[in-house]
Amino acid sequence: MEIQITEHNNDVFRLKRKLGYDPSYETLAQSVQVSTPELILMLAVGEVARNMMLVSHLRLVVSVARQYQNLGLDTADLIQVCMYFWNTLQKSVIFH
Repeated sequence: MEIQITEHNNDVFRLKRKLGYDPSYETLAQSVQVSTPELILMLAVGEVARNMMLVSHLRLVVSVARQYQNLGLDTADLIQVCMYFWNTLQKSVIFH
């Protein structure tokens, strides 16, 4: 099921990019050959997974930043750099 959701989400993002606008859920569902409620559920599951990954990433960033506190590096700067990398990743093909 996970692979299927990922494939459908990628199809949805490709269609949005190709059209240049956000089509209706009905149009998206037809393009990936699933029912509209099923598509909405898949998109919601994907969003929950993305948010869980963000929270895990933030915990990791803070954990690593704390390890470098005693070396004279500013914790806030380390967190900011890590968040920059996260934002870059979000804008990549993986999420859009």
